[in-house]
Amino acid sequence: MEIEAETPTSRPTVQVAEMEEGTKNSLRMLPVVQGCLRAAEAAVTGGRPRYPSNAKLATLMDVTWNGLELMLAGGKLISKRLGLALLLGVAFLVYVSVMEGATTWPFTPLCLLFGGACVVLSPPSRIALLDVKESAVDRVADFIGAQKLSERSLITLDGAIEAALARSTAWTGTLRGFMAIVWAVLFWFLCERVFGLDLKPDIRSHGMTWAAAGSLGLLAGLGLFSAYSAAASAIHFTLRLGLAQAKIDLAAN
Repeated sequence: MEIEAETPTSRPTVQVAEMEEGTKNSLRMLPVVQGCLRAAEAAVTGGRPRYPSNAKLATLMDVTWNGLELMLAGGKLISKRLGLALLLGVAFLVYVSVMEGATTWPFTPLCLLFGGACVVLSPPSRIALLDVKESAVDRVADFIGAQKLSERSLITLDGAIEAALARSTAWTGTLRGFMAIVWAVLFWFLCERVFGLDLKPDIRSHGMTWAAAGSLGLLAGLGLFSAYSAAASAIHFTLRLGLAQAKIDLAAN
C-alpha cells in the first residue's frame, strides 16, 4: 500500500511541462522566423518594425513603406562605397598633378578607375563584414534571446532561417535573370533598329528615341536592383551573426 501511495507523487511533472512548451514553440516556428527577419530588416534600415495586427495592412505596409525604406537603406550602403572610391580617385589625381607634375585631365579616368579598384579589391576582412554593424547584430540577438528558446529550438530555428534566406536569395537571382533578359532585348533592339544596315532615317530616328528611353529605364532598374541586393545581403548576414550571437549568449548563461 505504501508503494502504491508513493508512485503517483514521484512523476516528473516538470519534464512533461517542458515537453509541452517545446512542442508549442515548434508549432509556432513560422511567426518566430518572420519576426527574426523583420528584426534584421529593422536593424539594417535603422528603424523599428512597425507592423499592424491586421495581416492585410501588414502586407500593404511591406510593399509600400517598408520596401521603400529598404531601398533607401541599400542606396546609402552603395553611396558609401562610391563615395570612398571617388575620394581615393581624387586623392590619387591630386598626387599625380602636384607631386608628379603630370597633366590633370588625361589622368582623370585612370585615377577614378584606381579608386574604384582599391574599393573592390579590399581585403577579405573588410569584404566579409561589409555593411554589417555590431549594434545591428546585437539587436537581432536580443530579439532572439527574448523568445526564450532552448538550445535544441535554436538549432531548429537556424535551419528554418537558412531555408528562408535561401528562398530570398533565389528571388534575388530571379530579379537578376529578369534584368539580363531586359538587357538582351535592348541589345537586340539597338542592333536591329539603330545600328542596322539599310535603315531609313525616320526608322533610325524613331529607334534611337526608344533606345534612349529603354537605356534610361535599364539604368534605373540596375540602380534599384543594386540597392535591393546590397540591403538584402546586409540583412542576411546580420541575421546569421545575430543567431550565432544568441547561441553564444545561451551557452554562456
